[in-house]
Amino acid sequence: MDLDAVGRVCRERGLWFVVNGSQAVGAMPIDLRTVPVDALVSVGFKWLCGPYGTGVCWLRPEQFDALRPTKLYWLSALTADDLAASSLDLESITPRRAGRFDVFGAANFFNFVPFAAAVELLLELGIDDVAAYVDGLVVRLLAGLDRTWFRLLSREDCRSPLVVLEPLAEPAGNVFERLAGAGVYVAHRRGRIRISPHLYNTPGDIDRALELVQSKA
Repeated sequence: MDLDAVGRVCRERGLWFVVNGSQAVGAMPIDLRTVPVDALVSVGFKWLCGPYGTGVCWLRPEQFDALRPTKLYWLSALTADDLAASSLDLESITPRRAGRFDVFGAANFFNFVPFAAAVELLLELGIDDVAAYVDGLVVRLLAGLDRTWFRLLSREDCRSPLVVLEPLAEPAGNVFERLAGAGVYVAHRRGRIRISPHLYNTPGDIDRALELVQSKA
């Protein structure tokens, strides 16, 4: 998606531009300092390689005042030091700026630890390098694809980490079952196969997937 173009249209009409980046964040770079995006949300279990129940939400600072605060609870307003203090004035408690918008309830600390480790790994590797590596796997996949057996539905001129194929020689369900049976996990979407390589995949994985999708049983 052309974020700059859509964002300009939203700006001209006084609309917020809220982007669901779940199919990109962690695999493709985005500079929120330059694109006209007002909010970006993403699940943590896709390209960010975190567990279920995690995610991120970024808001442009000037948008905070337009949001309705959620119910006040201790985790959005107090620190461990506050709770350990000799006295606590409950009447004076005010939530931290970001904490005002937390989902009500205690945090899922069990999931936050592996999620933080996953994000730290991506930052250590560098998102630009991750994106270049993943794109190389996508290029390898497209180059080895027999176009007489499959129709490419995802864009080739503006590639993403998602490759969507429509099998022409056999039902998509057959292709999916053959891959799954060999331990190669893709997505089956209404007669189409979606292959999504990421940084934990190797060129050998791509070659194996190509061999399996093009070996009609």
